[in-house]
Amino acid sequence: AESFVQIGDLLRETDASPQLRSALYQVAATLPGVEALGTVTDHSGRSGVGVAYPSGGYEHELIFDAQTSALLGEATIALAANSLKVATGTVTAWTVYLASGVVDSTTAVASPSQVS
Repeated sequence: AESFVQIGDLLRETDASPQLRSALYQVAATLPGVEALGTVTDHSGRSGVGVAYPSGGYEHELIFDAQTSALLGEATIALAANSLKVATGTVTAWTVYLASGVVDSTTAVASPSQVS
């Protein structure tokens, strides 16, 4: 479970190269307990390749762009026995990543030429 979490952290919190993103996706897909979801849609309607890991009553999904391996989104979905006691299949959290880039400060916004 921790390896799956760290892969998500590396994808969302770093300026990972396309090669690193691809390698992280490949590692995530081969971790014990990880399920390949095939083509899925993120919460903004974009298609990507999903992998999921069940842990603690929830399925944690990462959704990757099939061409670039960029992280498109994440979702947390309730399984049968979950701490919130919500119905199986209920999405309890989701995030989409529409743009990313390197900027000079914590208040700067990436210009279109910096967005990957």
